[in-house]
Amino acid sequence: MGYVTILWSLGAGVAMTLAAGCLFLWLMDRPNRASLMLCILSVAIAASAYIELHMFHSATDAEYGEWLRWHHLPAFFSLLGEILFVYFYLRKARLWLAATLIVMRLTVLIVNFLVEPNFNFSHIVSLRRIPFLGEQVSTIGSAVPRAGWQQFAAASMVLLLAYLVDAVVRQWHMGGKTEKRRALVIGLFMIVPHFYNSVYSQMQIFGVILGVPLSNFPVYIGMQLVLAYELGRDFFISKRAAAELAKLQNQFARMERISMLGQLSSALTHELAQPLSSIEINSRTALMLLKCANPNVQELGSILTDVNSASQHGAELLTNMRQMFRSSTVSMQPLDIRQVVRDVVTLVGGEIRSKKIALSLALQPDLPLVMGDRVHLSQVLLNLLMNGIDAVQSCSPDARRIVVEAHADSAKGEVEVTVRDTGHGIPDDLANKVFRPFFTTKAEGMGVGLALSRTIIEAHGGDLWVDYAPRQDGAVFHFTLQRAQDREGKAIRH
Repeated sequence: MGYVTILWSLGAGVAMTLAAGCLFLWLMDRPNRASLMLCILSVAIAASAYIELHMFHSATDAEYGEWLRWHHLPAFFSLLGEILFVYFYLRKARLWLAATLIVMRLTVLIVNFLVEPNFNFSHIVSLRRIPFLGEQVSTIGSAVPRAGWQQFAAASMVLLLAYLVDAVVRQWHMGGKTEKRRALVIGLFMIVPHFYNSVYSQMQIFGVILGVPLSNFPVYIGMQLVLAYELGRDFFISKRAAAELAKLQNQFARMERISMLGQLSSALTHELAQPLSSIEINSRTALMLLKCANPNVQELGSILTDVNSASQHGAELLTNMRQMFRSSTVSMQPLDIRQVVRDVVTLVGGEIRSKKIALSLALQPDLPLVMGDRVHLSQVLLNLLMNGIDAVQSCSPDARRIVVEAHADSAKGEVEVTVRDTGHGIPDDLANKVFRPFFTTKAEGMGVGLALSRTIIEAHGGDLWVDYAPRQDGAVFHFTLQRAQDREGKAIRH
């Protein structure tokens, strides 16, 4: 076994290994279609190595011509993988150019299987055996090229080079460090090899150079190694950046919760003062009754019931506050969204009453459970309610109303929650801006509440949006959540 067989077999194994790695990257990040395209390219390169070995070991011109015919199949898929890789990787390539190239190369492939012996030659006269890397390999000795179609194929390769150059230039003009690096990689490791390979192949086919094997495998495997390295590098960098972004978003979320609870501080203090005062008064009354010669047991029981109720109310309020201060990542579990709404309403109850706002709940009684994180969903509701409380301050006391609704959409498998108020509404020119980070119309606002709320809901697989309603009708915010399902795909109910 000579070096040719060893190297081409080893190269095919490397190509298939890279194909498996690219497939794994794509499965980990489905929107990154460049990984899938590089996987297709890698498999095509491995198949090309296998076919080229058979071409090298062909004993007759007919056998060589047949293997050369089949060589066009992986060649087509390798070019398809390259064209679409550049399109998805750079995101600046022209779609019409890509489509034209694919149609042209598909035409070459179809014609290749309609003519004899293959697309490149109308007749192979003889083969030549030459020494190459320690082996005797077959190559074209004398042949008649299919001139008209070869010009068509050459035109497609010129168009491919134009496609690559155009994509690289457009990417470079974006000006960013990452964009320029990508443009440089494509320019050096795709344009240059393709230019060399196109000239080399055409010179062999037309007999300008003889005595060398017809092969593009070494060029393609080198290009593939570089592209796979760059793609893997980008993948790990993006994952690290995503982790850092998630960490920052979590910190912002906690800051926003603290800010909102700070706004509620006076109302929360009042809410806590009520049960504590009740407990104190009832405790003194109970102690006075116990000093009597014949204490009224029934009255003592009633007092203790009041003490227990007040302590439960205070404990519930503190629990809700503690949950809102807790910093955590999204932890999905089946939740009763009605209970989440009631917990948040408990937190803002004092603020609602102190500002004379009528808050009503319209919660569908048989709502299915939803999949979500209690703390983060509570933050979304708290943010929407606080925005509503601020919005209705400009209204007269009898016109200050906030409604929280929740109903199931069986067709979509979702639960929709709506928070509407009777405030001043959102101007048309601001409706598209309210979800942008750091955009705020409040003097003391951070501008992250609605942006974070949308991020949280999208992390739950739902949507958050605002209705374009007339300003006098106030603001109407909606968000959706996915229903919790059992193993059979049925909605989980209480």
